[in-house]
Amino acid sequence: MLNPSAPEFIPAWATCYDPSAYTGYYDEEGPLSEEELLELEAMEDWVNTMAELEAAEQEHIIATALSEAEPSQILEVEMRALATEGGAAPARPAARKHHGRRGQHQH
Repeated sequence: MLNPSAPEFIPAWATCYDPSAYTGYYDEEGPLSEEELLELEAMEDWVNTMAELEAAEQEHIIATALSEAEPSQILEVEMRALATEGGAAPARPAARKHHGRRGQHQH
């Protein structure tokens, strides 16, 4: 049974909150110093830079693979992707009619 005369419950994590702190960032040991905040921002910038580099590298790898792939390989991958979008992928891609020279994939 609840005791209506009991003091209001305040969780332990809320007791370290100090709205007057200048940074507004807290960890288990209290507010972050200006130096820690700058270091945190520098790390965030580094992580963002690494993510951008990784995305650029992936785009380059894909572009290189596409430029060196045989048209039949590209067709096979396209067919598998289309089959996956429509449900379960078939064991082998269905034959596709080409208009143009043999082995040339046209859109």
